[in-house]
Amino acid sequence: FSPSRHLTLCIKPLRGSSGANIYLEKTGELKLLVRDGDLGPGQAPCFGFEQGGLFVEATPQQDISR
Repeated sequence: FSPSRHLTLCIKPLRGSSGANIYLEKTGELKLLVRDGDLGPGQAPCFGFEQGGLFVEATPQQDISR
C-alpha cells in the first residue's frame, strides 16, 4: 500500500445484519456512514482513505444471546 495512491473503500453490510453504527472519523469528528439496519439491498457508502478512518459503535440489543 502506498499512501500517495488514491484509495476508495466501500462498506456493504450483509443483508439482515444489525448491531452497529459505522462512522467516518477524522480529527475527532464523526460522520455517520451506516445506521444500524438502515441500508437496503445494493447500497454501499464509499469514501476515500484520506477522508478519515472507520469508527464502529455497537448498538444496544434486547437479545444478548446474539
